[in-house]
Amino acid sequence: MHQNWRKLIAGMPELEGARLHDLRHTFATERVGLMGIEELRALMGHESILTTLRYQKVTSARAETVAQRALKTLAH
Repeated sequence: MHQNWRKLIAGMPELEGARLHDLRHTFATERVGLMGIEELRALMGHESILTTLRYQKVTSARAETVAQRALKTLAH
């Protein structure tokens, strides 16, 4: 799998150094606020919610987006 990933990203300087494992972190981060943590746990295949929480990283930009969406919902 690792060799296939390296071949796939060869010639893409913006992905140089990116690991398959990094995609799991991105997947979790991008879904924060879009679904419940239990749903995310199931999607990622974790037995323990604590494992999912380690993958989940809320970025400032993501937090801002979620907050703005919530404010728009509350305003209507």
